Amino acid sequence: MLRSHFLHSQFIVVSLKDGMFNNANVLFRTKFVDGMSTVQRSVQHVVPRPLSSLDNKRNH
Repeated sequence: MLRSHFLHSQFIVVSLKDGMFNNANVLFRTKFVDGMSTVQRSVQHVVPRPLSSLDNKRNH
């Protein structure tokens, strides 16, 4: 829903649901080990949609 309604926006979502992870462009994973926090950034491989499908969504 976020991707289809807010094409040029960015969001930070905190979630434990698999669906949110599967649909994200970029994930930030955090760990707390031995008193230290770390953040790891990983880019998801998202298959781009054809421009024609985006234009159809905007017009409806």
